[in-house]
Amino acid sequence: MKTAKADSNQTRRTFIKTTMSAVGVAAFPASLSADVDGRRFTFAVLNPDCMAGGAGQCVVMLTPGGKCYLYDTANGCPHTNKVKNNGKDIIVPWLKAHGVGAIDGLIISHYHADHFGGFLWMYDHFPIKKVFDNSFVPSDGKPLREHDAIELARARGALDDWEKTHPGMLVRNTNSGTPLGWDEDGVKFEVVWPPKEGHVGPVANFRKTSETDFPYHHLLNANSTGLRVTVGKRTFFIAGDIQEQYVTAYMRPYLEKKGLWTCDVLVLPSHGNARSRDDVLAMNPRPKIAIGAIGNLPSWMIAAGKTSQRVFLEAGIETYTTNIHGDIVVTTDGDALSVSTDPSKLYAYDPK
Repeated sequence: MKTAKADSNQTRRTFIKTTMSAVGVAAFPASLSADVDGRRFTFAVLNPDCMAGGAGQCVVMLTPGGKCYLYDTANGCPHTNKVKNNGKDIIVPWLKAHGVGAIDGLIISHYHADHFGGFLWMYDHFPIKKVFDNSFVPSDGKPLREHDAIELARARGALDDWEKTHPGMLVRNTNSGTPLGWDEDGVKFEVVWPPKEGHVGPVANFRKTSETDFPYHHLLNANSTGLRVTVGKRTFFIAGDIQEQYVTAYMRPYLEKKGLWTCDVLVLPSHGNARSRDDVLAMNPRPKIAIGAIGNLPSWMIAAGKTSQRVFLEAGIETYTTNIHGDIVVTTDGDALSVSTDPSKLYAYDPK
């Protein structure tokens, strides 16, 4: 077992080195203090430790005005016997290491444990001032599978508990009409998905990506929160966990009509699935940087992760995935974009 892991790690290190050379990745700074000094905006896609529970996602945004906002909290896996929690083990240590003492605002994009799981520990261990809860739960009148019911109960239970100690600070049913109140000079935050007109329904002839991809699962993904951040001349877009068929049928046409199907930095939909290629390439202008939040699930880390990076790189988009680059940090002064990565933040997959 040790030999196999060592061989796997060596292969991955070689691939990391080659990929980083190809895209010209800068060395990761020991501290981000120079980037958070009142002049720059920092956008950090942290690499989650999946623990057999989904690809995971967390984006930290540090503003020139000294505010800290989070989009999702990565894994917590309440449906397994795992005790690790990404909020405790990854997110809060990162925040503390970079001088963050409180989260000014948090978006929970949807009720999948690889997106809200870290909150299960964070909500009563680290200061969070306000939470925006997507709240959407699809229903066809049938009882939820045990797995889904446990995730839903844990997410809502933690949010309800947090609200008791923060009355009036939980905003439910977040959609494209929800004001965040996060804007500051030169920085604008905008929820752009799901549509305020109503949640999107099933795609006809939906192609399942796995045996667990039931309607409840892919409809939660399809209606997960999408966020745009404009910093000076640059725009960041977190597309959410929406799967490619829903991007094509719903998100792209909706945002194209609004003139919003474009950005400079894109956190790819559905964790970076390469099947979203055509919709991403239809952005006008296209993104300069694309990021996939993939974590350490073997099926994503080995196959989908490398494919995702190759597909978008070949299209001329500078592409990073957390399974290859670890934490990925983009900073801007509103004009120039700078990318740094931390390959030391890679986690071996342990099925035990």
